[in-house]
Amino acid sequence: METRRRVWWCMTVFDVGAELTFGRPVLWPAGGFDVALPLNVHDWQLTASSAKNPDESQENTLYSALRVYATLYLAIVPIYARMTSKPYPLAEELIALICRDSLETPTLALFWKYWNFKILMYLPFVARDMLHASRSNESQSGHSTPSQDRWLQEAKSTIMSTKDFWEQQERTRLGAWYAL
Repeated sequence: METRRRVWWCMTVFDVGAELTFGRPVLWPAGGFDVALPLNVHDWQLTASSAKNPDESQENTLYSALRVYATLYLAIVPIYARMTSKPYPLAEELIALICRDSLETPTLALFWKYWNFKILMYLPFVARDMLHASRSNESQSGHSTPSQDRWLQEAKSTIMSTKDFWEQQERTRLGAWYAL
């Protein structure tokens, strides 16, 4: 049963991750399923003869990151669904719905997805502000709106984090994929 659960969450994490990364609508259901999160246990702790699930590990396992991604997606998919409905939520409402957790180096990709998600949140406000400025012939030089400032800050956070990761961490194919 745990293997099935892990496969389901792996497929879900890849699907939702790609949709959020590329700004596509999420087709994953925000509810209506009863698949528990994968257990944070080592493979060797589960056997065919296991009568019950082992206690979850307090250390990182092969499935720790999967569990973190799944938890993030459970939190943000309903928010993203709200963003793709009408009326678009206010910036203050979106900010209040998202909280930032500190994550270890192996889950930096989660931060990058988080910042990318916030960039997507502010994009309609930035586009609106720029369209308003162009229609009213206002000069954009040296003047920015609060939503543009937040949008640029999130982009800067992503760029600086990726730069630091690339300069300081061992380079792997998976790390390169997420960093790029």
